[in-house]
Amino acid sequence: MQESTSKIYKLFRQGLIYSAGNMVFKLVLFLAIPVYAYFITPEDLSLLEILDPAEQFIFGIANLGILQAFYRYFSRFETAAEKTDVASSIFWFTLLSAALWSIVFLVFAPYIVPVLLPDHPLAWLCFYLTVASLILRLVNIIPQGFLILNEQAFKQSWLQVSGGVLFVGFLSVAIIFFDRNIEAAFIGRLFLFIPLIVVGLYHVLPYIRFRFNPGLLKSMLLFSLPFVLSAAAYPILNHFDRWLLSTLIDARNTGIYGMSYRFGMIPGMLLVTPFLKAWRPFIYNYDDEETQRTVYRRVMLYYTLLGCLLWLGLSVFSEEIIRIFTAEDYYPGHVIIPYIAGSQFFYGLGWILFAGLAVKEKSLFIGVMTMAGAILNIVLNLLLIPVYGMTGAAIATLISFFVMFLGYAIYVQFNLPLNWPYARFVLMMAISLIAFFVTTLIELEPLWADLVLNAAICIVTALLLVYSTGVPIKQIISFLKSKK
Repeated sequence: MQESTSKIYKLFRQGLIYSAGNMVFKLVLFLAIPVYAYFITPEDLSLLEILDPAEQFIFGIANLGILQAFYRYFSRFETAAEKTDVASSIFWFTLLSAALWSIVFLVFAPYIVPVLLPDHPLAWLCFYLTVASLILRLVNIIPQGFLILNEQAFKQSWLQVSGGVLFVGFLSVAIIFFDRNIEAAFIGRLFLFIPLIVVGLYHVLPYIRFRFNPGLLKSMLLFSLPFVLSAAAYPILNHFDRWLLSTLIDARNTGIYGMSYRFGMIPGMLLVTPFLKAWRPFIYNYDDEETQRTVYRRVMLYYTLLGCLLWLGLSVFSEEIIRIFTAEDYYPGHVIIPYIAGSQFFYGLGWILFAGLAVKEKSLFIGVMTMAGAILNIVLNLLLIPVYGMTGAAIATLISFFVMFLGYAIYVQFNLPLNWPYARFVLMMAISLIAFFVTTLIELEPLWADLVLNAAICIVTALLLVYSTGVPIKQIISFLKSKK
């Protein structure tokens, strides 16, 4: 039991470092929001809202889920020679993949750009810059993965922040002082990867040689291929609605929706992304039965607690957040924040449920279920956007992620029955939802009185959530302060 507790605290300490780094990184990126809001029109911003998810979609296919194989095989092998074979094979494979994909997009650009993007004078330039960003993403797989696998949370985090500073600095100077347009954002995004690539390559270089193991690569690809469906589906789940909004309504709605979507992704910024950075290597490093039996259940409770707290705060104060950080054109988008924040919560929760089966290399269902969620998302967007506009797109996103979570829960219950704490999970969800609906039903004047009441409701709800979870706060703080 003590060993399990130590593993959990170590996991969350790594996650806390990633969260702090990710928070600083996103806060740096948040500095770009006023630049977008006051210097870039929603129509111009729509280029970024369409090309960014398109890049993520292609990246999900192009990398073939190879990072999961790197985590699995690099951890499994013990000798330096075996680890070198893993790192070298994947590294040269990703470089080859980057070269091939860049050639494909350059050749077929005349057919892709007119279909994918609205008629805009900067469409072609932004497309080519997106291809360059895709290449850097592929090159960055092994450098970043090596730092994460070796629990270099602090180093990986400050490198990420450094890239963010370079991006925002370039973007601000180019747009504010040199009167550039949205193309500055696409150029600046290239700087995001440079610190991680340079420093990460320096650390992984002892394991990179001019050799290639086809048999090993084949085995790793067989393990990682199911994750391709998942990686390709998530951009659809998170971003396909932008293109549909642009097509079914107009580019202005796409820009407004994309701006508020960034705030809905705050749970992803503070919890989901940092947690998964620590969690995915963790499940391969600690894949014993006792860890699965004890650690996974407790991690689910702690994650649910943090997720509910973040969701409630964002949902209750969504309108105030949008009014503080954006311009008047973007105010209507605040209504989508609760839906997007909820979808992020269910995304991370699904990975906790499925971790044991991923370790046992039964990962096909992850890809199948995620792709099913993506297809459902497309159907729901087609049905809901014409009726409810951007709110319909947000509802479609939440429903899709929730259905995926239910699919994972049902499948895992039959294949890895670990007595998951669903009763407490439902209780915490119910407490959070009731608190949110109470804040929407009671409105006070003046504004400050309403804000005080909502804050009081959130504080009381937070105490109820902590109590219902049974989190040993003092033990966690003591462990985080230790040097273990």
